[in-house]
Amino acid sequence: MLGLGLALAWALTSDAVVEPLGWAWARTPAASDVRASVSPWARDRDAVVLVLGGGLARRADPDGLYDLKTETLERLRRGVFWSRELGLPLAFTGGRNPLAAPDQPSEAVLATRVAANEFRLPLAWAESESIDTRGNAQLSAPVLQAQGVRKVVLVTHGLHMPRALRAFREANPGVEFRPAPVMRGFEPPQRLENFLPSATGAQRGRYLVYEILGWLAGH
Repeated sequence: MLGLGLALAWALTSDAVVEPLGWAWARTPAASDVRASVSPWARDRDAVVLVLGGGLARRADPDGLYDLKTETLERLRRGVFWSRELGLPLAFTGGRNPLAAPDQPSEAVLATRVAANEFRLPLAWAESESIDTRGNAQLSAPVLQAQGVRKVVLVTHGLHMPRALRAFREANPGVEFRPAPVMRGFEPPQRLENFLPSATGAQRGRYLVYEILGWLAGH
């Protein structure tokens, strides 16, 4: 049992193991395939780019307040890119944890501010009540319907995309979703250090386990 535990700890903190596992789980298409998939929707009136929130960071703002987590900012930045590239409106979904501190805003509030002030691209709309991926999908559904949206370029991280696509397709059966994931390219391990535990490997391993458990739990 001790040996098995050590082996699992090594596997989930080693880039050489976590990277291929992550790619196998996410089944992320190549960048060229993503572009080929979403390009036909350019300037369609019934299409939108929708970014999923990834959390907030406390005391990360210059004033010591809340800011978007790195993951959320990466997703928003990618959404801004596709919005401008395709000439489509940009939307966001993300609320606040019910157990959060009273002063914590929703992700949507901060994303709206960042999109307008830092990216100079105001959001078309933002859903601010959801607390998980399934909530993102269910609470975005009436907004998509009201806006007459039939096509969605969905933006989140590659590891999160399988769970996100399942939730959004179940909650929005009349809408077509095409993934535009945020994910770094896969590079086969070439150096010994890739097989050693690392902070990046541990972070990615934790994210992978989290997504698998979330998928199994139906969230």
